[in-house]
Amino acid sequence: MFLGHLGIDAKLLIAQIINFGLLVWILKKLLYEPLVRHINKEEFMSEKSEKDEKVLQAKEAQMSAEEAKKIKESQQQASQIIAEAEEMAKKIRQEAQEEVKQEKRKLMKQIQERLKQ
Repeated sequence: MFLGHLGIDAKLLIAQIINFGLLVWILKKLLYEPLVRHINKEEFMSEKSEKDEKVLQAKEAQMSAEEAKKIKESQQQASQIIAEAEEMAKKIRQEAQEEVKQEKRKLMKQIQERLKQ
């Protein structure tokens, strides 16, 4: 046999090949595959987190836009209410001034009538 001339024992070589194959198979089952599963799981979770973050950012932007819209509407309503209140105050002031003038005229008439008597 050719290997025998080189000082290699064929039975020992076959045993070492089988041992190496078993070692590779055991390492694959116990180390490599669980490690690959873990890495894939981490990648999936990372991608999911990124997608969730994008969704949350989109929702936040939408809510900010809605909030800004509501604030603007509230400001417009407040401005309208203030304008209506100012208009009402102006009318009340005018009515009060008119009443004062009328009371003044009545008093003047009463005074003039008393003076005539």
